[in-house]
Amino acid sequence: MEHVITKNIPTGNDYSWADDEYKKRRLTEIANETLVWMGDHSYSYHSLRDIKDYLKKVKKYKTKKRGYVSEEDYIINLKGTNKVPESYSGGIHGPNIITMSMEKYENTKNIPSNSKVYIQYEWEVNYTDSTNINQIVEQLETLVKLYKVDDNDVRYVFGFDS
Repeated sequence: MEHVITKNIPTGNDYSWADDEYKKRRLTEIANETLVWMGDHSYSYHSLRDIKDYLKKVKKYKTKKRGYVSEEDYIINLKGTNKVPESYSGGIHGPNIITMSMEKYENTKNIPSNSKVYIQYEWEVNYTDSTNINQIVEQLETLVKLYKVDDNDVRYVFGFDS
């Protein structure tokens, strides 16, 4: 049994890199398509059972993330915690900007008053916490209930793009 995805729901639609003419042309193409665009390359799938088995294996694993946070955010919200910052940057530079590790910041006594300081903060997250996998599982479970089928009968199909 096939569950058809309604047309006019674009996927892979981050066209921030494209000029206005390309965006307009591509979005018009998507609106006229009957299938959802899933990339320009091959396709694959995992059953709901495959995904659930994978999630059981990786739920205990964590990954370290790192990013620059403002000095104020570090002092008020993050120092001495493993909290996920509300916002961070992969890198920052510019006039009067100083970047440093948490250790260096803790040991620095004199920071010029006209400087804006950003601290390279580190935190750990579960592998799946920074993905949409839980929402995907929810949607697949909805299909299991709707069609009264087994977890092996429902597939998440995905495509690859450059």
